[in-house]
Amino acid sequence: MCAQRAPWRHQGRRWRHGRSFQYTFDTRGAKAVDLAVTYSGGDRDRNFDVLANGKLLATEHLDGSKPGKFFEKRYPIPAAALATATNGRVAISFT
Repeated sequence: MCAQRAPWRHQGRRWRHGRSFQYTFDTRGAKAVDLAVTYSGGDRDRNFDVLANGKLLATEHLDGSKPGKFFEKRYPIPAAALATATNGRVAISFT
């Protein structure tokens, strides 16, 4: 895992920026889970992958088309990733 900056604040929200970072979530045995991510609409020229336990969920290309706004994207976590999660924990990586 690459070094990352500490969480910053912008318009009352925390954010991270770095070459890669990861969060681990306890899914508590759920059969269906969506990951909801809020992005800054002004971010542009940002290209990255979103992974769940190492499996690609999406490739994102932020283009700055919504300056001054936040927007949310939802990513369904595949049932197979939930079923095979060690101790019910899913690692979400942004790389």
